[in-house]
Amino acid sequence: MPRPSLVVRAAALALAAGALVACGARYARETVSSGAGIEVVLRTQTKGGEPVPRGFAHPLVISGSRMAHILSRIDVRTEAGEGGERKPAIPAELVYDLGDALALALGKATPAQDVVVYARRQERRLGIFTAEYLTSLLVYAQGDRLHVFLEQLDAPVQKTSDLREQPPAEPDPGRPKGHFHVVASEAMTAASAQEVAVDWRDPIFREATALRVDPSGRVLRRTILMESPGGEPADAGPAELPSDLSPDILRKLADLEEARQRGEISESEYRIRRREILSGEQH
Repeated sequence: MPRPSLVVRAAALALAAGALVACGARYARETVSSGAGIEVVLRTQTKGGEPVPRGFAHPLVISGSRMAHILSRIDVRTEAGEGGERKPAIPAELVYDLGDALALALGKATPAQDVVVYARRQERRLGIFTAEYLTSLLVYAQGDRLHVFLEQLDAPVQKTSDLREQPPAEPDPGRPKGHFHVVASEAMTAASAQEVAVDWRDPIFREATALRVDPSGRVLRRTILMESPGGEPADAGPAELPSDLSPDILRKLADLEEARQRGEISESEYRIRRREILSGEQH
């Protein structure tokens, strides 16, 4: 059942839409899902009151589980600190609800509509106060690829002086934030610093390779480290990593895989360096 606060949020979105019209960007919006902290909108750019052709490959038939598996495998690297922190783009607890909502929206979208998502999660503090975080993204299919542009990633919801929620930023690939950049992974490439283009039909998305469910029912994220184009480890080393690896070793393995995906090292060099890291020979 939708939370009462979503009514306030809908009004905030309307105000944001008005501001965009005043700035020259004009959109028509159709809400297709609103509840459980998730709002999904079909967005049409208009000119002279008519839809602007976009050439998207919509409607798109994709299952909610496959969409969730795609979202769960998107990593970003923040630009704060030495080398930045690599982390999942989407909180694990949101991916299945988001996957279902996006599958519904993409199945309804026209070739002139993209899909905008605002997802909120709450975090209870001291058992009394609740902090709220916003993840927003833009999704569309073009050709054989599914594009996911990341606007905000689990960012604290901003409040005005009278504690009302500020209208969320409109996802716009032409205005990147620059606080993070996506990390390439198997079956997806970086289309820009904040956008991935996904080969959504790839078999890797059939299974929840980046997710697991604990005994209490919580959805948790697995660490994605080593992949090869065929999905098999070849002679790069064991398919299962030891469970007692230190954070430093895991970071080195993740950085090595990132260099491999960018084409900075050869496959043979990748295998040699990976073995050195796991055997403790690299200092």
